[in-house]
Amino acid sequence: LYGLPAEGPLSRAELVARIHPDDLARHAAEFARAIDPVRGGHYQCEYRVLIGGAVRWIRIEAGVAFDGSGAGRTASRVI
Repeated sequence: LYGLPAEGPLSRAELVARIHPDDLARHAAEFARAIDPVRGGHYQCEYRVLIGGAVRWIRIEAGVAFDGSGAGRTASRVI
């Protein structure tokens, strides 16, 4: 979906680098809310990604699990 090789895990920076510039602020706000243990735990966002000159729309939903100290530890995603 992101125009990246399927092998191995991808860093968040590699994925964010492909988000359309007009959608970056919305993605950042939704991500910040999701990793905030007081307000978050759920990420839902639809945005455009740029892949070799093509624009694709992606919708992602994720749940964040927090540890006892409130730090986000794991996320499960549906793309």
